[in-house]
Amino acid sequence: MGVERLLSGLGKNATHALGRAMSRAWWTALALYCLVVGSLIGLSIAADRVATLRLVENSTHSLARLFAAHAESAIEDAETTIAAIRPQVAAWDKRDPEVGRRIFEELRTLSIARSQIASAWIVDQNGESVLNTLAYPSKPVSRRDRQYYKLHDGGAPEPVIAGQETGAVTGQPRFTISRAIRGPTGEIEAIIVVGVFSRYFESLYREAAVWPEARAGLFLLGEDQTSILARMNAPTINLDRTLVELSELARGRPSAAAITYTDGSPRVVGWHTSTKYNGVFAATAQSVSAALADWRRRSMAFAAMGVLSAVGFAALATLGTRAGRAEREAMRQTLLLGEVHHRVKNNLQIVASLIEAGRRQRAGGALRHPADGAGRRSRRSQRHPRSLVRDGRALDRLLDPLRSWATGTDRCRSGAKSDYHHQRASYQQHQARGAHGDCEVREFDRHGVHHCRG
Repeated sequence: MGVERLLSGLGKNATHALGRAMSRAWWTALALYCLVVGSLIGLSIAADRVATLRLVENSTHSLARLFAAHAESAIEDAETTIAAIRPQVAAWDKRDPEVGRRIFEELRTLSIARSQIASAWIVDQNGESVLNTLAYPSKPVSRRDRQYYKLHDGGAPEPVIAGQETGAVTGQPRFTISRAIRGPTGEIEAIIVVGVFSRYFESLYREAAVWPEARAGLFLLGEDQTSILARMNAPTINLDRTLVELSELARGRPSAAAITYTDGSPRVVGWHTSTKYNGVFAATAQSVSAALADWRRRSMAFAAMGVLSAVGFAALATLGTRAGRAEREAMRQTLLLGEVHHRVKNNLQIVASLIEAGRRQRAGGALRHPADGAGRRSRRSQRHPRSLVRDGRALDRLLDPLRSWATGTDRCRSGAKSDYHHQRASYQQHQARGAHGDCEVREFDRHGVHHCRG
């Protein structure tokens, strides 16, 4: 009972305490793992978002610088055309048709050589077009309502760059670069105007800004308002509000990139102001949501990897806890099995001792009693008690002689008892003979009982 209590104490106290400690260790490790991995994944995702937005800002800013450089190149081509024809226009009195034709042909040749130039024309002091590169003689058209004429008439610095307008002859949107020829007193004698196709820039912007929800354009920053020179044909919620926001950005810093709430949603905007031509700047924009599309996919992949790793660690912790519990249970079963073997060995020792004592008490000893073999087998089994547990046939071989002996003894006792009852019945028939007969019957009963007990 003491060993059993000890084993029970070990099984219920030490084993359970060890199991709880191991289980707490596993789940504590899981919690720390989830905390560390979750923190690392969170920091990685945050750092990736910052890096992605910085990359988008750099790309939009670089594209804005590219568009601004391209606009400067187009304006320089227009300036070259104006400079090439300026001496002839200054010497032309606007009435000599031969000089007018020579100017037309030279101006047309210069315009055709540059694909971004839509056309060129000359306006006299009254604001009427007297020559253009589309046909000669040219049909007179009044230009007094055009922005460039108003700017020249107001004495604006040259070259005068006017915002996007639809051509009166071509019907195409274009912006203009112009210079005036003035007399000795500063009055306007003629204005040479070169129109640049807006669609030329639009096609460039569409090919360069290929990201979703892209915006790009070339703008002119004025004192009162910002004019559009060219822009990508994209839907805009509030164009006027967008122009105001772009003007504020360009006035604040000549060249930069930032995340602003533009056109109804947060966008990454990059802009660059021309250093050659005052007020001209290019801007590109991209939706933050579209810019972070790839980042969201990467973040979901990182998060899924973290969750899967946590689930795997949890499964490992569960398996480890169960394995430890199974190992402790196996140790307990081994300990209990050893105690069972010890008790079986003791019981076999007692059986062997009883059999040996009975064998020695029998008189004669000439005949071999079946219990002799059982005694020898029990002594052998004491040395190998586990064989009795593993092999039931070994236990049967040990107990067969004892069964035979017990069966024979039972039969002997049964026969003796039968003879006793038979003889006692015969003696009872002579009870009438007297007291001597009763004494014989009682003597027979004593001998019969002693014989049956033997």
